[in-house]
Amino acid sequence: MKCLAKKPAERFGRGHELADALRAFLKSREPAIAGQMEKKKSPIVMVMAAVVVLVLIAAVAFFFLSSKKEVPVEMGAFKVESLPTGAQVYIDGTFKGKSPLAIELPIGGHEVRMIMPDYYEWEAQVQVDKQQGEPLKINLVPVDKGPQ
Repeated sequence: MKCLAKKPAERFGRGHELADALRAFLKSREPAIAGQMEKKKSPIVMVMAAVVVLVLIAAVAFFFLSSKKEVPVEMGAFKVESLPTGAQVYIDGTFKGKSPLAIELPIGGHEVRMIMPDYYEWEAQVQVDKQQGEPLKINLVPVDKGPQ
């Protein structure tokens, strides 16, 4: 505030007087400033703490991921035949081959679709059991092309 005084007589007369006043002020504040400096943590300590936290997170993730045990899926035999043979067989939307077809499928319900050129598409829900049953026999119906 002394530097901003309106009257020149109330201000510092020379620059070294201002410098001396600032040095005196800083000396009086030195213990407080030193205390603040001690409270700051060094960057090395903070980096080490971050590395320890990341290693712990990785260890926990590895433990949980490696402890998962896969449950075996029970499979059942599924056979399908078509008349005429050679129809494309799709199970649950995925092409599995052409008829006649014998494959292993998980036990439970599945959507079966058969496609063959010049024949109507056939589709149904089937249940696959543990025991091997009779093959699914499908007579495909030709498309009526009408008079030519």
